[in-house]
Amino acid sequence: MSRIVVLGCGAVGRHMAIDLCKDPSYEVISVDVNREALERLAHEFPVKIRVEDLSTAEGVTRAVEDADMVIGSVPYSIGYVMLENVIRAGKNIVDISYFSEDPFGLDDLAKTMGVTAVVLRRCAGHEQHHSRRSYPEDDGYPLRVLRRRHSKVEDRALRVQVALSCPRGFRGIHSIRQHC
Repeated sequence: MSRIVVLGCGAVGRHMAIDLCKDPSYEVISVDVNREALERLAHEFPVKIRVEDLSTAEGVTRAVEDADMVIGSVPYSIGYVMLENVIRAGKNIVDISYFSEDPFGLDDLAKTMGVTAVVLRRCAGHEQHHSRRSYPEDDGYPLRVLRRRHSKVEDRALRVQVALSCPRGFRGIHSIRQHC
């Protein structure tokens, strides 16, 4: 059984945990600073919960220490730091948090740590949340392009499922471009 830790229990993180807990081969642990949100989730679904402050390196490290895979779904203000701390902990991550920093700034760290990080990037029209760097298909990074399906939550769940099946030989930062 794979242990998947979902960092963040907001609107999107909650739905990620719900989607993943439907698969009996996953043990899902939802982590957030909001105990009430976690308890509501655990009351309704077979998800384990853990209260941690994900804005600190110590909180992230404790949250992911036993994880086989990490999913990041935290607020914009702590997204990049959370991603960096998960990589420093040596854990593979699928990150759907939005932040303005360039995730490729963590590529060397991820490769050094032997970590695969799949990061969702928004498309044109949402640049106010991201750096201005473009990510062309031929820049050496495999881009997994998935079309929008029924809803944003279902689309993100599909992206996580694809990333969980990502070949194990990939190391470093990989981008999924969100198409509008």
